[in-house]
Amino acid sequence: MFGKRWTPAQGTVVDRRTVGTTPDGQVSNSEFIVDVRTSTGEMFRAKVRTPRIATHFMAPIVGMVVGVEYDPGSHKVRFDKSDPALSAKAYRTPRRSDFDEALNQPAGSPVGGAQALDPRMAQVQAFMEAQLQAKAFRQAQDGEGK
Repeated sequence: MFGKRWTPAQGTVVDRRTVGTTPDGQVSNSEFIVDVRTSTGEMFRAKVRTPRIATHFMAPIVGMVVGVEYDPGSHKVRFDKSDPALSAKAYRTPRRSDFDEALNQPAGSPVGGAQALDPRMAQVQAFMEAQLQAKAFRQAQDGEGK
């Protein structure tokens, strides 16, 4: 029999690196290190790439537990694109309804809604701040070398 027998599992993202970007800079391809936990309790570490066909794929952040699929024979791993945690579309839908709900609240209602409570937004913000700090550090080092 040809092909792989993909089996569902859970994966914790350990690390991430960008391995390529489209010429326009709009899309990055990444590799991830993921600790995989199978339904039988087996654990192993694997490298996973951004899916090639990933219309609504939202790359996970280090520390996230996400759905993965693995081949028991080869231990090759891929992201489970049906996992809502990896779907930009699934992420946007409740945020839209929260926005509409906030609009229908009386003036002076508490500020925040789902954006203030969403732990993923805090992770995204922390990631972005780390990226900006790293960029500033590289620029400072480049300036010293001149």
